[in-house]
Amino acid sequence: MSLANSPSEPAVAQSESIDLLAAVLRFYRSALRRKSVVIACFAASFSLAGLYYLTATRLYQSRAELIILQAGASAMDRDGNNKAEVTVQMPNFERVMQSDRVLKEALKNLPDEHRIDFHDVEPERWLEQFRSRMSISTMRNTNVMSVSFRSVSPETAYMVVDRLLESYLTFMNMMHQDTTQESLHVLTTEKTNVENQLRTKERQLLEMKQQSKVIFGTSEEPTNVLSERVLELNKALVEAQKATVNARSLWQSIEIAVQNGEDLEDFAGQLNEGLSTRLLESQIGMESDEYLISKMEREILEAQSDLSSKMESLGEEHPVVKKLMDEIQSMRQFISVRPEQRRQTFDRMSQQQLGPRIVALARREYLIAHAHEHELLQQYTQARDEALQVGLELAQIELLENEVSELRKYYNNLLDVIKEKSLAKETGITAKPITPPNIDHRAVTPKLSVTVLMAMFLGLVGGGVSVYVLDFFDDRFHSPDDLRLTLNSPILAMVRKLPRLRADNGLESLYPYTKPNSVESEAFRTLRTAIDFAPEELQRLTISSTEPSDGKTTVMASLAVAFAQAGKRTLVIDGDMRRPGTTKLFDLSGKEGLSSILKDDRPVRECLQERIVKTKQEKLDVLPSGPRPVNPVELLASERMAEIMAWAETHYDQILIDAPPSLAVADVQVIGRLVDAAILTVRPDKNKRKMVIRAAEALTVLGCRMLGIVVNHVEAKHNADYAYGYGYGYGYGEGYGHDNPDDHVYDRSQPEDSSENLYGSAA
Repeated sequence: MSLANSPSEPAVAQSESIDLLAAVLRFYRSALRRKSVVIACFAASFSLAGLYYLTATRLYQSRAELIILQAGASAMDRDGNNKAEVTVQMPNFERVMQSDRVLKEALKNLPDEHRIDFHDVEPERWLEQFRSRMSISTMRNTNVMSVSFRSVSPETAYMVVDRLLESYLTFMNMMHQDTTQESLHVLTTEKTNVENQLRTKERQLLEMKQQSKVIFGTSEEPTNVLSERVLELNKALVEAQKATVNARSLWQSIEIAVQNGEDLEDFAGQLNEGLSTRLLESQIGMESDEYLISKMEREILEAQSDLSSKMESLGEEHPVVKKLMDEIQSMRQFISVRPEQRRQTFDRMSQQQLGPRIVALARREYLIAHAHEHELLQQYTQARDEALQVGLELAQIELLENEVSELRKYYNNLLDVIKEKSLAKETGITAKPITPPNIDHRAVTPKLSVTVLMAMFLGLVGGGVSVYVLDFFDDRFHSPDDLRLTLNSPILAMVRKLPRLRADNGLESLYPYTKPNSVESEAFRTLRTAIDFAPEELQRLTISSTEPSDGKTTVMASLAVAFAQAGKRTLVIDGDMRRPGTTKLFDLSGKEGLSSILKDDRPVRECLQERIVKTKQEKLDVLPSGPRPVNPVELLASERMAEIMAWAETHYDQILIDAPPSLAVADVQVIGRLVDAAILTVRPDKNKRKMVIRAAEALTVLGCRMLGIVVNHVEAKHNADYAYGYGYGYGYGEGYGHDNPDDHVYDRSQPEDSSENLYGSAA
């Protein structure tokens, strides 16, 4: 896991390039480690090459070049197409050179003393042997052919090439003459057949034009005159169909209006102008009545005026007055009843006379329109059928014309080809040697330079494959780069194999406290610096290992001293309640600690203040593991553990938790969820590759961030990348039981102040 969270694309590409380079360097170092294997592969390869060179049969080669030309003169030669045609045919000429007929003729003409290459071969396999020794090639885009033959004798090689060229030229000339005669015969027969077909098709075409109804004008395309009539009839039919639909609709509307007693004036105007005029006259008559009524009203007014004057002079009982009053009464009665009488008369006339007449007229108009539509439909159908028949005849004529045209073209092409073949009767294919065969006494195989190059190549490939296979089955890390690339995680520090100090326990057993200025202590300050300069703050850290005896407790304790010496308030928590290495390292065995707090019901603050132990190193405190519990995983996963971490965050700058090995128990996965990051301690001399990978996965599977790797117990030797010694054992054993062996024993075979060791790890 890299420290960068989300690198950009250029950074990813750069990282891939660096990883590729690192892989190449790793393979190179692996090859250096196994240089004896590489040397053995080269020795075996050169031995086999030398044996081959000394025992291989010497072969000599004779070579000739010939150019293929078209002999004779023709129009094609003058146009410059001869060379192009021959170039295209060069693959065919090569196949002819290797044909059984040519090779048999060459063997037949070959003297017996020059058949030494075939003495140990059965006669039926002579052609196969011949082809295996000969070589034919053509220069690109040329008509130059190269022929060579290899033999155990240079004279035989020369003789075979000479006889092969002679046999090839003879066969080519004979084949060309035979082919030309046969081609002319085939072409002539085909011309006669095509000519007969052409005459037959032309006669059929003429008869079809005479019998068809197609009009042929001055243009190239014939014309179908019935098509225009079909279009006109179709247009008229559409109009007639519209008229029929309108007439039927008007008829039905008039019937409904007559039944409902509606006004028929509009319908009358649509059907017949005479009916419309009659209705208008009726209306005019009603307007005349209105004039008469208006006149009578004026007369009533005059009579009333006269009545008033006469009543004054004659009295009401006078006969003249009574008569005048009767006249006025009569005119008033006429005026009141006249409109109703006129209206009843008009309605009676409309219902009894005009309505049936309009309905009859509408029905008659519909029948006329329907009959006209039917007549047009018959005419259109007949014209369409005739046009289709004419169109079919026209298509047949066009098809026959196309056939005649194609036959005529084919016939003309046959005439041209026959003419060319006739002109080329006397021509042929000729091959002229431009480089005659020669006798070369230098062997072409085996060649010393080629043998040496092949030996070097086979030695290089064999050595590389051997190194790769050995490296594949090697389950150890041979360099820090190998470890970094495998886990895809940075190496934070490399801790050398530490010489033994006088004290076995306590701060005096730690190099950063006892010898702060030594090169051994510098590795832990390097680890502290890598943590301080991480992109985010890492206050809570846990340190684990792959398996017991990897030295992670000493690394963590030394790192805690380095933090305290830098002025940080540091708390070390022994989270390994099964095998409390930190507790024993600080001589706190038997004291209450983490397990006691996790089981206690009192407030966490009070419990911590009672059980945290201050050390002689200023600003460094230790919380021991306490008595060994039965259920350490459940205690670590409890809420009180989270409360302990929360309290520690407010009182300390740095919190370090010593966790059990990742592959031993599940405690480290629980602790990993409570911290900001985890550090994995690896001993390449002891840990196997697959075990380390599984340990890294166990740390990160539940979301814990893996900050990096501490390479522990590193020991350098001459002429190697890194070799690893052996230090103290963690003491867990294979089953990670409840034993409590010494957990941080230094290498007692080394002197205390030894300066010959490079950076190594405390084990």
